[in-house]
Amino acid sequence: MENRRIEILDGFRALAILMVLSFHYFSRWTPPRWTSNYYPYGGKYAEFPLFNFGFLGVEFFFVISGFVISLTLFGSRSIREFVAKRIARLWPAMFICSLITLIALVAIPQTMFEAKIRNLVPSLLFIDPYLLQKVFGISSNWMDNAYWSLFVEVRFYFWAAIIYFSFPKRFLEAFSAFSAGVLMVFLTGKFCVTQVQTATDLIFFPAYVAWFLMGVGFYHLYENKKTRLAHSVIAASLLVQWLKVWFKELHGSGSSVMIGHSVAFGLIVLVFYGFVYRPKWLACFGWSFVSQVGAASYSLYLLHQNLGVALIRYASERFGLPGEIVTVCVMGLLIFVTIGIYRYWEIPAKKLVLSLLLPRTGVV
Repeated sequence: MENRRIEILDGFRALAILMVLSFHYFSRWTPPRWTSNYYPYGGKYAEFPLFNFGFLGVEFFFVISGFVISLTLFGSRSIREFVAKRIARLWPAMFICSLITLIALVAIPQTMFEAKIRNLVPSLLFIDPYLLQKVFGISSNWMDNAYWSLFVEVRFYFWAAIIYFSFPKRFLEAFSAFSAGVLMVFLTGKFCVTQVQTATDLIFFPAYVAWFLMGVGFYHLYENKKTRLAHSVIAASLLVQWLKVWFKELHGSGSSVMIGHSVAFGLIVLVFYGFVYRPKWLACFGWSFVSQVGAASYSLYLLHQNLGVALIRYASERFGLPGEIVTVCVMGLLIFVTIGIYRYWEIPAKKLVLSLLLPRTGVV
């Protein structure tokens, strides 16, 4: 049987996707982050902390992914079964959402985002367009700029599966060692051999490995609260992220960025500890509508950025409405649409794909 849904985790997904939406709809596409302004309200809200740091919702997703993929691996009998589950989970939604994005961006009068059929190739293959260009000479981009994180995810799935099926009883220890090794190789390349850094970036995911490791640590705590190593792994992962920000901002914009990141990092860790030890305190994350948004968060993530920003700009100009009202309406519309996609497309398509890839196994 496929792994059970955990409603509080779906609530975490809902929080993460709302963070990402707020970042992309208020801060990402206006100076200083972009060369021009795409919003009807300009940069009015760009520096508001909840929007400015909303990009950390992606990191929150990576922690959730570390937890969920651990759960999936421990519930899979073979690499084949694990891969089939991942394909069934990811590909149907990517297919329909990238196709909707293409059609909508062509239909909406806009020049902000590229809408070309060839951009379906890296999106449907979950491969960075840079690699397609270098290896196959295919010039393309992601169908939506947010898809970059999917290439990070699939690399995590690949290495996590290899490590788990090599050391099924020592997954936490083995993935911790792997993460430490990736970071050491990456740092060696950064300060010594640039080519090593580039190769490590493409083959592994050094900038985000600590977040996935944190999720793996929380999964082990969830299954066995006496797993002492998990606490050390979580603390080390948090330290790595804090040091990365500190190093980056050492000659950068000052203490406000450090404070913002530190608060966000601390909240991510606290809510996961609350989930493990005091789930009743987080009951609001399990409320029906919240968990529905979380369950549909993958499709919402795939649809929200290019399409959403284009809709906000077009509707504001076309109907003369305040941009803030249009933005709230677009968010509501996309949430409604993606809940429908999840119920009536993702779930049936997932069952169909699993029945084709894993016939007669009982996995649904």
